[in-house]
Amino acid sequence: MARPRAFTSSASRGDNAQARTGATDAGGAPGRRSLAGRTTTVTFTSEEEYGQVKLAFDACGLQAGFRSMNEFFTEAILMAVEELERQHNGGQPFTPEDIPARRRRRPSTT
Repeated sequence: MARPRAFTSSASRGDNAQARTGATDAGGAPGRRSLAGRTTTVTFTSEEEYGQVKLAFDACGLQAGFRSMNEFFTEAILMAVEELERQHNGGQPFTPEDIPARRRRRPSTT
């Protein structure tokens, strides 16, 4: 399986995160609000992939401004979403109307 290409953003990581969320942490610094009760799992296809990601975070994640691996993952995912929006939706955020009917999920009952 081919690895997806890396996505980059011209905006700085911290400014971009605050611009998207408008959130601040308890001390007033830019950050993200947690979605209570929302949990996702990141699955790697190999131990080598996980090891590479962990080594990259351990080597420079904190110096790059990521307070946790979760924040690192979240930013990488949001950068990928921004790139998809740019490439496939004129740079506009996707809406439920943009999803083909065959891909829509049923509303959650919880």
